[in-house]
Parts: sequence; structure tokens; C-alpha cells
Amino acid sequence: MRLERLRHRSGQLLRARDLRDQLAYQERLRALHERIPHPAAVDNPHVASGSTPGDGTPWRPWAGPRAAYGVEVAIDAGAHGFTDTPCYFGWLATGGRSRVPVLVPYVEDVSAAGFVFRLAMRGLGGDTGPVELVGIALAERWSVCWIAVSRPVDLLEGE
Repeated sequence: MRLERLRHRSGQLLRARDLRDQLAYQERLRALHERIPHPAAVDNPHVASGSTPGDGTPWRPWAGPRAAYGVEVAIDAGAHGFTDTPCYFGWLATGGRSRVPVLVPYVEDVSAAGFVFRLAMRGLGGDTGPVELVGIALAERWSVCWIAVSRPVDLLEGE
């Protein structure tokens, strides 16, 4: 007896070609499933946060291109267990009003172990340079608050 037709659970008649197509589709699904990471890697990203002490953040002067200057501090995130470079978000905590009006905060030199938080300021002339800015940062007890989130997994990487 040839099995050209087979009855599906729903009562539908399936031909052999339909079965082959169905099996091939299931194999493609199985292969795709093996490439997709465990849901915990996507649904539960690794998140860490921290801050530097207001009374002891080790600010250092920084001089950049085109008359930009400012202060920076290295943030150590190595103890938080990231295996790849996460997305870092950092902001300045001044504890109130600051005497320095135009600071541009940004994150630089990122790695799984940490990053550099930098406050850039365009040279406006006057007496405030990078060294004076460090003095202001220490006197006003500036600190850095930050969050790190593991990067999302590319589910279809390689296609």
C-alpha cells in the first residue's frame, strides 16, 4: 500500500508532498531555534549602577580639541561582571546649583571594565581653565551617577 495520503489529526487528508514540505519547514524552525539565545539573555539584561563619592571623586583636568577643556574621572565597573561592553549612561550630580554654566557630559573609552566620564566646556576666556575646574568640582562636591545595561543580543546575527 502506498502512503500517498495520510489523515491529519484535524481530519484533513495530507499528500506525501505536503508531508515533505511540513517536515522541511519543521527542520528550518528547529535550526532557527538552535540559533536563538536563551530567553533569559534577552528578557533579563544585566543591569548595574553606581556613583562616585561626592567628597572624594578623583576628578582630573582634561584638554581636548578646538579649545575644549574640562574634567574627567575614570569609573570602574569591573566588579559588576559584564563580559561584553555594556551601554553606559552617566550624569553629573552637583548637589545643587553650580557656578559653571555650560558643561557637556559624555561617556568615553568604554569597556566591560568601565568608562571615562567627561565634562567638556568650551574655552570662554577668563580665569577658568581645566585645573580651576577641578578645584570647582572638588569644592562643590561633584559626583557621577551611572547605569550600565548589557547590550541586546542580535537574534538574527549572521543572516
